[in-house]
Amino acid sequence: MKQQLLRHSLGALIGALIVLLGAVAWFYLKRPAEIPEPFTPIIWFENERGYLKGRAEAMGSGKPLLVLIEKKRCRRCKLFEEHFLRDKELKAELKKFIKIRLNISATDNSRNLARRYPYQSRLPALFVQNNVDDMPRPIHVLVDLEQIWMPSPSYSRGNYMPLSPTTITMAINETLKIPRDVLTKELNNS
Repeated sequence: MKQQLLRHSLGALIGALIVLLGAVAWFYLKRPAEIPEPFTPIIWFENERGYLKGRAEAMGSGKPLLVLIEKKRCRRCKLFEEHFLRDKELKAELKKFIKIRLNISATDNSRNLARRYPYQSRLPALFVQNNVDDMPRPIHVLVDLEQIWMPSPSYSRGNYMPLSPTTITMAINETLKIPRDVLTKELNNS
């Protein structure tokens, strides 16, 4: 009698385990698979050859330019790349720009090309232009302090804000809104 009861209990327990395993398997098999978002790097025109190609493409497409000046062994440049330029929110925003990257450590003419842009005491240096004929507009980024200059309503009037993909986007858009003559005057007075 006891043995028969034990067999029935064991059979019921095994049956319950099979039902439970079946339910778990059904849940995972019926659930839509999570498709990871593919890694899409930001396409940059790099160094001297890329600079010339990027400017030519900007002239043909009418897209604004975004120029990043960096050097090979720059800790802040690496941090900016890792923490901000790889962010998918910022990548989506930067699609509307022709992106040029000049590495002043390179053996080509990148250092001389970088001299066409206003001097920035810290790297990475970021500039935007509405078109190739527009003056380079600096985006003042302090990576190590995690701050970015937010011009409002003009370039000389504004304030530093915490550095994030959102504030980078805002700073770029606000800087591009400033009329060229106002920006020229403000940058010459500073």
